[in-house]
Amino acid sequence: MGCGTSKAAATAGPPQPVSTEEFPVVNTISAPPPDPEPTAPPPAPEPKPEPAAAAPPPEPAPEPAPEPAPEPAKEEPAPEPAKEEPAPPPEPESVQEETKPKKYGLRRFAVIFEVAGGLDKGVDGFRKDTLPIVDALRARGWNAEVVFYSDAKRAAIHKYVVEVADAFIHRVSPSNLEEQSEYFDMLRDLAANGMVALPHPDAIALYGARDALSKLKETKYGLSDTESYYTVEEFKASFPKTLALNQRVLKQNRGTTGDGVWRVQVESEFAGDSVPMDAIVKCTEAKDNHVERLKLGEFMGFCERYIEGPRGLLVDQRFLPRVKEGEVRVLMVNRTPVSVVHKQPQGADAFSATLFSGAKYSYQARRPRSA
Repeated sequence: MGCGTSKAAATAGPPQPVSTEEFPVVNTISAPPPDPEPTAPPPAPEPKPEPAAAAPPPEPAPEPAPEPAPEPAKEEPAPEPAKEEPAPPPEPESVQEETKPKKYGLRRFAVIFEVAGGLDKGVDGFRKDTLPIVDALRARGWNAEVVFYSDAKRAAIHKYVVEVADAFIHRVSPSNLEEQSEYFDMLRDLAANGMVALPHPDAIALYGARDALSKLKETKYGLSDTESYYTVEEFKASFPKTLALNQRVLKQNRGTTGDGVWRVQVESEFAGDSVPMDAIVKCTEAKDNHVERLKLGEFMGFCERYIEGPRGLLVDQRFLPRVKEGEVRVLMVNRTPVSVVHKQPQGADAFSATLFSGAKYSYQARRPRSA
Protein backbone atom coordinates (compact mmCIF):
# COMPACT_ATOMS: atom_id res chain seq x y z
CA MET A 1 0.00 0.00 0.00
CA GLY A 2 1.47 3.40 -1.10
CA CYS A 3 0.77 7.12 -0.74
CA GLY A 4 -1.41 6.67 2.33
CA THR A 5 -4.33 5.27 0.28
CA SER A 6 -6.63 3.00 2.24
CA LYS A 7 -7.37 -0.51 1.12
CA ALA A 8 -11.01 0.37 0.47
CA ALA A 9 -10.02 3.30 -1.84
CA ALA A 10 -7.66 1.14 -3.81
CA THR A 11 -10.45 -1.21 -4.77
CA ALA A 12 -13.03 1.53 -5.78
CA GLY A 13 -14.16 2.22 -9.41
CA PRO A 14 -12.98 5.08 -11.76
CA PRO A 15 -12.72 8.58 -10.24
CA GLN A 16 -15.85 10.85 -10.43
CA PRO A 17 -15.57 14.24 -12.30
CA VAL A 18 -14.83 17.25 -10.09
CA SER A 19 -16.75 20.56 -10.57
CA THR A 20 -14.68 23.59 -11.58
CA GLU A 21 -16.78 25.80 -9.35
CA GLU A 22 -14.85 24.59 -6.51
CA PHE A 23 -11.58 25.96 -7.97
CA PRO A 24 -12.07 29.70 -9.43
CA VAL A 25 -10.00 30.54 -12.53
CA VAL A 26 -7.30 33.22 -12.05
CA ASN A 27 -6.52 35.75 -14.97
CA THR A 28 -2.79 35.75 -15.41
CA ILE A 29 -2.62 38.20 -18.49
CA SER A 30 -3.95 41.55 -17.01
CA ALA A 31 -1.57 44.46 -16.30
CA PRO A 32 0.44 44.07 -13.21
CA PRO A 33 -0.65 46.14 -10.24
CA PRO A 34 1.72 48.45 -8.37
CA ASP A 35 4.35 46.70 -6.35
CA PRO A 36 2.55 45.68 -3.25
CA GLU A 37 4.15 44.83 0.02
CA PRO A 38 5.33 41.25 -0.25
CA THR A 39 2.86 39.00 1.30
CA ALA A 40 2.91 35.36 1.94
CA PRO A 41 1.10 33.36 -0.73
CA PRO A 42 -2.29 32.11 0.29
CA PRO A 43 -2.36 28.54 1.40
CA ALA A 44 -3.21 26.04 -1.24
CA PRO A 45 -6.69 24.67 -0.91
CA GLU A 46 -6.75 21.19 0.50
CA PRO A 47 -8.01 18.64 -2.06
CA LYS A 48 -11.34 17.13 -1.20
CA PRO A 49 -10.94 13.45 -0.54
CA GLU A 50 -12.67 11.20 -2.96
CA PRO A 51 -15.68 9.45 -1.58
CA ALA A 52 -14.94 5.84 -0.68
CA ALA A 53 -16.78 3.24 -2.67
CA ALA A 54 -19.06 0.92 -0.82
CA ALA A 55 -17.35 -2.27 0.27
CA PRO A 56 -18.55 -5.36 -1.58
CA PRO A 57 -20.78 -7.67 0.41
CA PRO A 58 -18.89 -10.41 2.26
CA GLU A 59 -18.69 -13.75 0.52
CA PRO A 60 -20.54 -16.53 2.27
CA ALA A 61 -18.26 -18.74 4.40
CA PRO A 62 -17.60 -22.16 2.86
CA GLU A 63 -19.36 -25.03 4.50
CA PRO A 64 -16.99 -27.09 6.65
CA ALA A 65 -16.03 -30.44 5.19
CA PRO A 66 -17.52 -33.36 7.04
CA GLU A 67 -15.08 -34.92 9.51
CA PRO A 68 -14.03 -38.46 8.70
CA ALA A 69 -15.49 -41.10 10.88
CA PRO A 70 -13.02 -42.15 13.62
CA GLU A 71 -11.27 -45.46 13.11
CA PRO A 72 -12.08 -48.11 15.65
CA ALA A 73 -9.50 -48.13 18.44
CA LYS A 74 -7.00 -50.95 18.27
CA GLU A 75 -6.88 -53.16 21.27
CA GLU A 76 -3.36 -53.02 22.77
CA PRO A 77 -2.07 -56.04 24.62
CA ALA A 78 -2.27 -55.74 28.35
CA PRO A 79 1.10 -54.86 29.94
CA GLU A 80 2.98 -57.68 31.56
CA PRO A 81 3.14 -57.50 35.32
CA ALA A 82 6.43 -56.10 36.60
CA LYS A 83 8.83 -58.71 37.80
CA GLU A 84 9.73 -58.43 41.43
CA GLU A 85 13.51 -58.20 41.76
CA PRO A 86 15.01 -59.73 44.86
CA ALA A 87 15.92 -57.22 47.54
CA PRO A 88 19.68 -56.58 47.86
CA PRO A 89 21.37 -58.29 50.80
CA PRO A 90 21.73 -56.14 53.91
CA GLU A 91 25.01 -54.27 54.09
CA PRO A 92 27.35 -55.03 56.98
CA GLU A 93 27.46 -52.64 59.88
CA SER A 94 30.72 -51.21 58.60
CA VAL A 95 29.04 -50.06 55.36
CA GLN A 96 26.14 -47.83 56.33
CA GLU A 97 24.98 -44.54 54.78
CA GLU A 98 27.98 -42.65 56.06
CA THR A 99 30.34 -45.00 54.20
CA LYS A 100 28.92 -44.59 50.70
CA PRO A 101 31.64 -43.64 48.20
CA LYS A 102 32.31 -39.93 48.36
CA LYS A 103 34.83 -37.58 46.89
CA TYR A 104 37.74 -37.22 49.24
CA GLY A 105 40.80 -35.05 48.83
CA LEU A 106 39.05 -31.69 49.37
CA ARG A 107 39.29 -31.33 53.13
CA ARG A 108 43.07 -31.76 53.56
CA PHE A 109 42.42 -33.49 56.89
CA ALA A 110 44.25 -36.61 58.07
CA VAL A 111 43.45 -38.85 61.04
CA ILE A 112 46.23 -40.71 62.85
CA PHE A 113 45.02 -43.87 64.56
CA GLU A 114 46.55 -44.93 67.88
CA VAL A 115 45.35 -46.82 70.96
CA ALA A 116 45.56 -45.60 74.52
CA GLY A 117 48.24 -47.17 76.67
CA GLY A 118 50.87 -49.71 75.76
CA LEU A 119 54.63 -49.87 76.07
CA ASP A 120 55.12 -47.87 72.87
CA LYS A 121 53.77 -44.62 74.43
CA GLY A 122 55.67 -41.80 76.07
CA VAL A 123 54.71 -39.85 79.19
CA ASP A 124 52.40 -37.66 77.06
CA GLY A 125 50.38 -40.72 75.98
CA PHE A 126 51.55 -40.67 72.34
CA ARG A 127 54.12 -42.63 70.39
CA LYS A 128 57.38 -40.72 70.18
CA ASP A 129 57.04 -39.72 66.52
CA THR A 130 53.26 -39.18 66.33
CA LEU A 131 53.14 -35.49 67.24
CA PRO A 132 56.05 -34.65 64.90
CA ILE A 133 53.95 -36.23 62.11
CA VAL A 134 51.02 -33.98 63.07
CA ASP A 135 53.26 -30.90 63.06
CA ALA A 136 54.78 -31.83 59.69
CA LEU A 137 51.33 -32.21 58.11
CA ARG A 138 50.17 -28.86 59.49
CA ALA A 139 53.29 -27.18 58.14
CA ARG A 140 52.22 -28.39 54.69
CA GLY A 141 48.70 -27.01 54.91
CA TRP A 142 46.95 -30.11 56.27
CA ASN A 143 44.92 -30.49 59.44
CA ALA A 144 45.70 -33.62 61.47
CA GLU A 145 44.25 -35.25 64.56
CA VAL A 146 45.17 -38.26 66.68
CA VAL A 147 42.19 -40.60 67.24
CA PHE A 148 42.52 -43.31 69.90
CA TYR A 149 40.82 -46.44 68.63
CA SER A 150 38.91 -48.96 70.75
CA ASP A 151 36.59 -51.79 69.72
CA ALA A 152 33.85 -50.41 71.99
CA LYS A 153 33.81 -47.07 70.13
CA ARG A 154 34.41 -48.49 66.66
CA ALA A 155 31.10 -47.37 65.10
CA ALA A 156 31.37 -43.80 66.44
CA ILE A 157 35.01 -43.52 65.36
CA HIS A 158 34.16 -44.82 61.89
CA LYS A 159 31.33 -42.29 61.48
CA TYR A 160 33.48 -39.38 62.67
CA VAL A 161 36.41 -40.19 60.39
CA VAL A 162 34.14 -40.49 57.34
CA GLU A 163 32.67 -37.06 58.07
CA VAL A 164 35.89 -35.11 58.65
CA ALA A 165 38.88 -36.80 57.00
CA ASP A 166 40.12 -37.79 53.55
CA ALA A 167 43.19 -39.78 54.68
CA PHE A 168 44.28 -41.90 57.63
CA ILE A 169 47.65 -43.01 59.01
CA HIS A 170 47.84 -46.37 60.82
CA ARG A 171 49.88 -46.11 64.03
CA VAL A 172 48.28 -48.89 66.09
CA SER A 173 50.48 -51.66 67.43
CA PRO A 174 48.59 -54.94 66.90
CA SER A 175 49.73 -56.18 70.28
CA ASN A 176 47.63 -53.43 71.90
CA LEU A 177 44.38 -54.70 70.31
CA GLU A 178 42.17 -57.31 71.91
CA GLU A 179 40.62 -58.16 68.52
CA GLN A 180 42.61 -57.11 65.45
CA SER A 181 40.02 -58.14 62.85
CA GLU A 182 37.49 -55.41 63.74
CA TYR A 183 40.11 -52.67 63.52
CA PHE A 184 41.48 -53.84 60.18
CA ASP A 185 37.97 -54.37 58.79
CA MET A 186 37.24 -50.71 59.59
CA LEU A 187 40.43 -49.60 57.81
CA ARG A 188 39.54 -51.71 54.75
CA ASP A 189 36.06 -50.18 54.63
CA LEU A 190 37.48 -46.65 54.76
CA ALA A 191 40.00 -47.43 52.02
CA ALA A 192 37.38 -49.14 49.82
CA ASN A 193 35.26 -45.99 49.92
CA GLY A 194 37.98 -43.73 48.56
CA MET A 195 39.93 -42.65 51.62
CA VAL A 196 43.72 -42.53 51.25
CA ALA A 197 45.23 -45.29 53.41
CA LEU A 198 48.76 -44.96 54.77
CA PRO A 199 49.50 -47.82 54.63
CA HIS A 200 46.73 -49.96 53.20
CA PRO A 201 45.51 -52.58 55.73
CA ASP A 202 46.10 -55.42 53.25
CA ALA A 203 49.74 -54.36 52.99
CA ILE A 204 50.00 -54.35 56.79
CA ALA A 205 48.74 -57.92 56.90
CA LEU A 206 51.36 -59.02 54.36
CA TYR A 207 54.48 -57.54 55.91
CA GLY A 208 53.33 -57.52 59.53
CA ALA A 209 53.47 -61.30 60.08
CA ARG A 210 56.71 -62.58 61.54
CA ASP A 211 56.47 -65.94 59.83
CA ALA A 212 58.00 -64.15 56.84
CA LEU A 213 61.28 -65.02 58.55
CA SER A 214 60.68 -68.73 58.00
CA LYS A 215 59.37 -68.21 54.48
CA LEU A 216 62.66 -66.56 53.56
CA LYS A 217 64.88 -69.22 55.11
CA GLU A 218 65.91 -70.72 51.77
CA THR A 219 66.98 -67.32 50.39
CA LYS A 220 70.11 -65.30 51.02
CA TYR A 221 68.10 -63.05 53.33
CA GLY A 222 67.13 -65.80 55.80
CA LEU A 223 68.55 -68.46 58.10
CA SER A 224 68.06 -72.07 57.02
CA ASP A 225 67.18 -73.35 60.52
CA THR A 226 64.33 -70.87 61.14
CA GLU A 227 60.96 -72.44 61.97
CA SER A 228 57.38 -71.24 62.48
CA TYR A 229 55.01 -73.01 64.88
CA TYR A 230 51.27 -72.67 64.21
CA THR A 231 50.16 -75.30 66.76
CA VAL A 232 51.23 -76.19 70.27
CA GLU A 233 51.99 -79.73 69.08
CA GLU A 234 54.50 -78.47 66.50
CA PHE A 235 56.13 -76.28 69.14
CA LYS A 236 56.53 -79.13 71.64
CA ALA A 237 57.90 -81.53 69.04
CA SER A 238 60.49 -79.22 67.47
CA PHE A 239 61.72 -76.54 69.90
CA PRO A 240 63.66 -78.83 72.33
CA LYS A 241 65.61 -80.12 69.29
CA THR A 242 66.49 -76.73 67.82
CA LEU A 243 67.45 -75.47 71.31
CA ALA A 244 69.91 -78.37 71.57
CA LEU A 245 71.80 -76.97 68.57
CA ASN A 246 72.39 -73.38 69.75
CA GLN A 247 70.89 -70.39 71.56
CA ARG A 248 67.47 -69.52 70.15
CA VAL A 249 65.17 -66.53 69.88
CA LEU A 250 61.41 -67.08 70.12
CA LYS A 251 59.14 -64.36 68.71
CA GLN A 252 55.40 -64.08 69.00
CA ASN A 253 53.50 -62.88 65.94
CA ARG A 254 51.65 -60.01 67.61
CA GLY A 255 54.43 -58.41 69.63
CA THR A 256 56.10 -55.05 69.24
CA THR A 257 58.89 -53.13 71.01
CA GLY A 258 60.32 -56.49 72.13
CA ASP A 259 57.14 -57.74 73.80
CA GLY A 260 57.02 -61.55 73.59
CA VAL A 261 60.54 -61.86 72.13
CA TRP A 262 62.75 -64.19 74.20
CA ARG A 263 66.41 -65.17 74.00
CA VAL A 264 66.70 -68.73 75.37
CA GLN A 265 69.98 -70.30 76.67
CA VAL A 266 70.39 -73.76 78.25
CA GLU A 267 72.24 -73.65 81.56
CA SER A 268 71.91 -77.34 82.56
CA GLU A 269 74.07 -80.18 81.26
CA PHE A 270 72.24 -82.59 78.98
CA ALA A 271 73.00 -85.34 76.51
CA GLY A 272 71.38 -86.16 73.21
CA ASP A 273 69.78 -84.15 70.43
CA SER A 274 66.88 -82.80 72.52
CA VAL A 275 66.86 -80.65 75.66
CA PRO A 276 64.90 -82.37 78.49
CA MET A 277 61.86 -80.59 79.92
CA ASP A 278 63.45 -80.31 83.41
CA ALA A 279 66.59 -78.54 82.14
CA ILE A 280 67.10 -74.98 83.44
CA VAL A 281 66.99 -72.31 80.76
CA LYS A 282 67.91 -68.62 80.99
CA CYS A 283 65.22 -66.48 79.31
CA THR A 284 65.77 -62.79 78.50
CA GLU A 285 62.85 -60.75 77.15
CA ALA A 286 63.69 -58.05 74.62
CA LYS A 287 61.01 -55.71 75.96
CA ASP A 288 63.18 -54.61 78.89
CA ASN A 289 66.02 -57.15 78.91
CA HIS A 290 64.83 -58.68 82.19
CA VAL A 291 66.01 -62.25 82.90
CA GLU A 292 64.05 -65.27 84.20
CA ARG A 293 65.34 -68.78 84.94
CA LEU A 294 62.82 -71.57 84.51
CA LYS A 295 62.59 -75.24 83.64
CA LEU A 296 62.18 -75.68 79.90
CA GLY A 297 58.75 -77.29 80.35
CA GLU A 298 57.55 -74.32 82.42
CA PHE A 299 58.80 -71.80 79.92
CA MET A 300 57.24 -73.64 76.98
CA GLY A 301 53.92 -73.84 78.85
CA PHE A 302 54.07 -70.06 79.30
CA CYS A 303 54.74 -69.53 75.57
CA GLU A 304 51.69 -71.52 74.45
CA ARG A 305 49.62 -68.31 74.87
CA TYR A 306 51.45 -66.84 71.89
CA ILE A 307 50.17 -69.61 69.61
CA GLU A 308 46.57 -69.67 70.76
CA GLY A 309 44.03 -67.26 69.28
CA PRO A 310 43.61 -65.71 65.82
CA ARG A 311 46.83 -65.52 63.79
CA GLY A 312 48.81 -66.85 66.71
CA LEU A 313 52.23 -68.37 66.02
CA LEU A 314 55.80 -68.51 67.27
CA VAL A 315 58.92 -67.98 65.18
CA ASP A 316 62.02 -69.89 66.28
CA GLN A 317 65.35 -68.65 64.92
CA ARG A 318 69.04 -68.81 65.75
CA PHE A 319 70.47 -66.13 68.08
CA LEU A 320 73.04 -63.94 66.28
CA PRO A 321 75.72 -62.62 68.69
CA ARG A 322 76.50 -59.63 66.49
CA VAL A 323 73.13 -58.14 67.48
CA LYS A 324 75.14 -56.48 70.27
CA GLU A 325 76.60 -54.23 67.60
CA GLY A 326 73.12 -52.92 66.98
CA GLU A 327 71.01 -52.59 63.88
CA VAL A 328 70.87 -49.97 61.16
CA ARG A 329 67.57 -48.81 59.70
CA VAL A 330 67.35 -46.74 56.55
CA LEU A 331 64.17 -44.68 56.28
CA MET A 332 62.97 -44.22 52.71
CA VAL A 333 60.38 -42.10 50.91
CA ASN A 334 59.61 -44.04 47.73
CA ARG A 335 63.10 -44.83 46.43
CA THR A 336 64.87 -41.98 48.21
CA PRO A 337 66.69 -42.56 51.55
CA VAL A 338 65.96 -39.67 53.91
CA SER A 339 67.48 -40.78 57.23
CA VAL A 340 69.62 -43.48 58.85
CA VAL A 341 69.13 -44.70 62.44
CA HIS A 342 71.72 -46.77 64.34
CA LYS A 343 70.06 -48.63 67.24
CA GLN A 344 72.50 -50.21 69.70
CA PRO A 345 71.61 -52.32 72.80
CA GLN A 346 73.07 -51.24 76.14
CA GLY A 347 74.09 -53.61 78.99
CA ALA A 348 75.72 -57.01 79.41
CA ASP A 349 72.69 -59.23 78.68
CA ALA A 350 70.85 -56.71 76.52
CA PHE A 351 70.05 -57.75 72.98
CA SER A 352 67.04 -55.52 72.30
CA ALA A 353 67.47 -52.44 70.10
CA THR A 354 64.29 -50.64 71.18
CA LEU A 355 64.16 -47.31 72.99
CA PHE A 356 62.04 -48.80 75.75
CA SER A 357 64.72 -51.37 76.54
CA GLY A 358 67.36 -48.63 76.91
CA ALA A 359 69.02 -48.91 73.50
CA LYS A 360 70.97 -45.91 72.20
CA TYR A 361 69.75 -44.33 68.99
CA SER A 362 71.99 -42.32 66.67
CA TYR A 363 70.36 -40.40 63.83
CA GLN A 364 71.89 -39.18 60.62
CA ALA A 365 69.80 -37.19 58.19
CA ARG A 366 70.36 -37.35 54.46
CA ARG A 367 72.67 -34.60 53.29
CA PRO A 368 71.48 -32.55 50.30
CA ARG A 369 73.58 -32.86 47.19
CA SER A 370 75.94 -29.97 46.54
CA ALA A 371 75.19 -27.88 43.46
